[in-house]
Amino acid sequence: MTSEDLQRQMASLSKYVGELEQRLGDTAGELAELTYLMEPFLVLYQQQVLPYHEQLAAVQRDIADARALLGDEKARSGGQADTPLSRLVATEDWVSVQEQYERVWMGKKHVRPDSKLAEKNLEPASPEVKNLFREIVAKIHPELATKPSERIRRNQILEKVNEAYARRDIKTLQAVADAFRDRSNLPAVISEQTLKHLHNQALLLEWVTVQLEGQVFELRHGEIAKMHVYTRQADEEGYDLLGELSQQLKQELREAQRTLSSLQAQL
Repeated sequence: MTSEDLQRQMASLSKYVGELEQRLGDTAGELAELTYLMEPFLVLYQQQVLPYHEQLAAVQRDIADARALLGDEKARSGGQADTPLSRLVATEDWVSVQEQYERVWMGKKHVRPDSKLAEKNLEPASPEVKNLFREIVAKIHPELATKPSERIRRNQILEKVNEAYARRDIKTLQAVADAFRDRSNLPAVISEQTLKHLHNQALLLEWVTVQLEGQVFELRHGEIAKMHVYTRQADEEGYDLLGELSQQLKQELREAQRTLSSLQAQL
């Protein structure tokens, strides 16, 4: 490959990497804002609901395996987890968890999850804040790290950076950006090895950005968004939806564990 070819490819790849870094920064910024706005709900959801949902789903899989070993052919077919959480998010509307078992779903207007997220307000980020955040994320996002220890360290830094971005704290962002900014004035040596490194960097940036875009979609339009809307509606009507859901999950988990113990005794 001639030096002119290398230069053309390097220029093209460098431009593409720059575009990917901006896309990554914008997506990471949106995710940071959504997480900040939904933080009270997310903390309760992850503490009160998800652990019991996951435990119940795991026990249900063990029950199916035990029944299959005992000769139940129907248990051999794959199936979805059947928990109060999975039943709730599968519906087009909602009532309290207790009412799910007392009457058929009826009547209420379906609420589509959207960007009306919480009582917190965020002022628009200035171009300076956005640019600093993009620069930082492109350099220190944990998924760009090559070592587990480095990923942990970057996670800790990114938590502070995300908080600073949500608060529009330009001084903190500037300090972090300065700390990680490359101060070398030496030009990059153009070679096939450099080109390969840049190509791999582009692939990694693409992958990380797609992962973050999936998380943003989930918070805006997925099951978590739906649960967030339902929880806020429940609060307005005097229901502790997450508390009720947690209690129902615990109850069904206990029943499932008893069923599993009985089946295992038969094996």
